[in-house]
Amino acid sequence: MKRFYRHLCGAAAILAVVAVATTLTLRAGVAHASAAETAPCAAAGVTRTDEALARSLNAQLATGMPGRISGYQASCARAIVQEVQARGLDRRAAVITVAAALVEGGLNNYTRIVDDGGAGLFHQGIGPRPNDAAKLLDARRATDEFLDRMQRLYPHGSWHQPTIDQVSRRVQGSADIREHVVQDVQAQRIVDAIWSTTDPA
Repeated sequence: MKRFYRHLCGAAAILAVVAVATTLTLRAGVAHASAAETAPCAAAGVTRTDEALARSLNAQLATGMPGRISGYQASCARAIVQEVQARGLDRRAAVITVAAALVEGGLNNYTRIVDDGGAGLFHQGIGPRPNDAAKLLDARRATDEFLDRMQRLYPHGSWHQPTIDQVSRRVQGSADIREHVVQDVQAQRIVDAIWSTTDPA
């Protein structure tokens, strides 16, 4: 019985150490991501309209998102939506694209690789040529690349049939089902708030 008790205490101590190490790792990851530099998503930068949009969205978003969308992130979402519209695609295409950007980088256009993932809005890898980075950090071009791949994988509008998370995961090559499903609702609300607005002022 004493041996069992000692074993139980030893196991509890190990679990405590693991819990502390996990907490420190998560905190380090969050600090690393928050400290990463970002590039503008829109030529006009963050506007008053973007700030107002962020305030409105933060009252609507759920599951870990309230209070987290900044004017900058709103400007990135707006850049994505406007490029989808410029290509003549519909609202569902915008929701799929925004959902992917939410999962990959939280609507941040990171200038360097973050948390062993990638850079840009969609956490892509930076190629060996200098112009690769510039292309990656151009929100319009990055959105175009995502949409090009989506339309190759789902020709003739067939991306309307699967769920939003299935399409965004396949385009991104992601296996994280839970995170994609969680962000579908958020992406829908963000796109709904942006879709019919005019250019920010």
